[in-house]
Amino acid sequence: VRSSAASDVYKRQYQRRVRGNEHEKTKIPKSILTDELSNKINKLNDDIRESDLIRNEALRRRVLSECLPPSLISLVGMDMIMARLPTPYADAIFAAHLAAHYVYSKGMTASEFAFFEFMKKYTN
Repeated sequence: VRSSAASDVYKRQYQRRVRGNEHEKTKIPKSILTDELSNKINKLNDDIRESDLIRNEALRRRVLSECLPPSLISLVGMDMIMARLPTPYADAIFAAHLAAHYVYSKGMTASEFAFFEFMKKYTN
């Protein structure tokens, strides 16, 4: 069972690895890379929220089931969560999860085509 604390640790470790890899390649200070990483995630988050992806209910359900606590899903059920979670919150969770997961897994210089490839795991 995945815990929020474990997930946070993983994300911090991955952030350090992404920043470290980028720092080794570019020699840009890590503090600047952290800002660039954040900007990349925020930009992609905005792009996702403005795209048609956000209106795809099956995709939204799959992404939310991946990032919400398993204990909540087993206690309440995805149907109830989907019915009761306000749309603006669901949109925010959906876009933030996809953006962060993509940037952390593919790196800061990944292309738009790489995002297409990344999304295949959610649509197959």
